[in-house]
Amino acid sequence: MASASPSPFRSWRIGYARLDYVRPVHWAAHSEDHGDAIVVEIETQDGLSGAAEAIMRPKWHDTSIDDLRSVLTAGLLPALTACNRRDDEAVAKTLARFRQHGFACELVDQALWDLRAQEAGQPLWRMLGGANPHVPVSFTLTRTEPSIMAREAADMRQTYGFTAFKVKTGQGIDIDRRAIAEIRASVGAGVTIMADSNRAHDLKSVAAMSAMLAESGVVWFEDPCAFTADASFPQAQAESVLPILVDNQSRSIEAARTFVDLGARALSVKTMKTGITESLAIAQLAQARGIKLAAGISASGGAGAISTLSLAAALPAGQVCLACEETFFLYLQRDLIEKPLQVIGGAVDLSGHDAIAPHVDWARMQAIVVS
Repeated sequence: MASASPSPFRSWRIGYARLDYVRPVHWAAHSEDHGDAIVVEIETQDGLSGAAEAIMRPKWHDTSIDDLRSVLTAGLLPALTACNRRDDEAVAKTLARFRQHGFACELVDQALWDLRAQEAGQPLWRMLGGANPHVPVSFTLTRTEPSIMAREAADMRQTYGFTAFKVKTGQGIDIDRRAIAEIRASVGAGVTIMADSNRAHDLKSVAAMSAMLAESGVVWFEDPCAFTADASFPQAQAESVLPILVDNQSRSIEAARTFVDLGARALSVKTMKTGITESLAIAQLAQARGIKLAAGISASGGAGAISTLSLAAALPAGQVCLACEETFFLYLQRDLIEKPLQVIGGAVDLSGHDAIAPHVDWARMQAIVVS
């Protein structure tokens, strides 16, 4: 409900920083040895602020950091700061005006949730409905030589206690078979493995690939091939021995609802693609329909990870098909938050990270735009 008198935001600022990695990372469509991070902060008249962070990847987000900056500084943030911040409908309508710029809206949505939690005097994870600040996490093994993937898995299990891994497949069935076998041998029993091919296969290859994964003890198969929310998805699921986790094409509550109606058994929610607000709506839909969920990787630094981890904390344990994937901050040589996140015993304790904005190290930013 709107307040009796306008309560505008006071200001905003955007910061940029290069984050160097401990080693190169090989994604499906590109490799990188650093990430270009962006942080958005929105401040109120009361001096409280909410923040969100992401690493910009044009091949993921279909936009450049310059285009994103333009949308934020010339359109979205000025429009938002003219709103009554206590009028949820007005804020939602403002974001809806910029819906075609999804990534910008998702960043702002996360910053607003960080702000709301601080105004409510609650940790973000509890504000979103979580009951426990200890969030089980998984680690993503990106594509490279199977022996290297296996060594990294063993190191991550020993150092951080991971008991769940997502393996990026799609290097060809023989290489993928070796990778899964060597990873399994390196981490031992009692470890959950999910495969994600990022649509690398064609439909006719899904049956053989999924059968191999199932025989290797893999439990879910994410985005095995290109499909959309139409007849092509049921066909892909019918070909797969394993249940499919829908990720790339489920980028809205509308798409999620269509996939559920088509028989999807698991959906990925990601703060970088559906923000927090829409992710919560997807989670509510999934719970009502008995669908599994995964809090997927946004591959951000620690500030962005707090958003995803807080969202993961709000998902019922019995509904989760894989522990939260957001542990990319382990790749960073140095993070943008003053108190780095830690993985201990395969989980992140959010009790010391109740908010994002107060802990962002703005001195590390290479450039800052303020209004």
